[in-house]
Parts: sequence; C-alpha cells; structure tokens
Amino acid sequence: MATSPSTKTTRSHLVFIDIDGTMTDGTARELAMEGRGLVSGDYGDPTRSFPQGKAAFISAFNHPSMFHLDVTMDGAEAFIAWCSDLDPDGLFYLTARDIIHHEAIRSDLEQRGLWLPGMRLLCKPHQSLNTLEYKISMIRAISETAQARTVVYVENVQRLRSAAKHIDSDILTFASALDAVNALEEVLER
Repeated sequence: MATSPSTKTTRSHLVFIDIDGTMTDGTARELAMEGRGLVSGDYGDPTRSFPQGKAAFISAFNHPSMFHLDVTMDGAEAFIAWCSDLDPDGLFYLTARDIIHHEAIRSDLEQRGLWLPGMRLLCKPHQSLNTLEYKISMIRAISETAQARTVVYVENVQRLRSAAKHIDSDILTFASALDAVNALEEVLER
C-alpha cells in the first residue's frame, strides 16, 4: 500500500541503490551498442555521440535481452548481505532504466542474488525524464516522508551523489557497493 506524501513514518535506515555501474558492470552492453553503431565514445565523455539518436541507444542498451552481458560488481553481493539485516521497506533500487522493463530488471537482480524480499525497484517512468531530477526527487520525497535516521545512497555517478548531498549533507553517499559495505559497518550502529 502506498504511503501518501502527508503521512510520515519513522525508519532507522533508507538505502537507495543504483544498478548500472554500481551493482552491475554494463561494459559488455556498451561494447555491443558500439558494435551496432548506436553509440560512439566513452560514458561521461562530453564528445560521446548517438548516431541513431539517444532514444535508440537507451532502448537497446536497457533491453532485458542484454542483461545477461552484465557482470556483477565486486562488493555487490556483500552489500546486499549487509542490507539483509535492515527493514526491507527502506531498501530501494533507484535506476534510470525504463519502467516498461520493471519485472525483467527485478528478475535479473534476483537471479544475481542482489534482491531481498520486500525491496522496492524504482524505475524512470519514461526515457525523456532527466535522470538527475528523477533520482533526486525520489530520494527527497521518500526521505522526507520516512524521516529516516540514516539515508544511504550508493551511486557510481558523482554528480548524482553531489546532488543528493544538496538534499541533506548527512546523506551517506558511496561510489560503489564495495565502498559502502566497507564503510557502513564502521559508521552505523544497527
């Protein structure tokens, strides 16, 4: 049951987890997209181009038929094991992947051992939505509603981690699951 924005609940921890580049390595998918002529240039490079348009690249890159190419990142399984002691209602995958593939994304995470019963998967409602605005608005809305003692955001993109810190400087941000699992045992009392 959804919680209305005016309803506030108190949680000890909220954890937001990115997928691509954080829990899974999509390098093989990127190479496949280059081979198809859908992208040229490295991720994050300002000269990166999309010869058939960015929408064509995103649709192909995020298609479930490509997920098998991903490699689970170091520390991802250990981080999920760490999360297993937390209230699953406070665990969120927060991804720029399209909501039309919600079930396939959840299934892939489950098959990799990166899913816990009760977790939630938040996908972008449409490709044209700005990823930074989408992710930050979700973190803000859920954090304000839940009034968590601790908010953790595991995200490989620096500008997204920085934007999360603008919501609240006390949000704990980590560039990788490995960084998070190594630091959180020391930082948080559970």
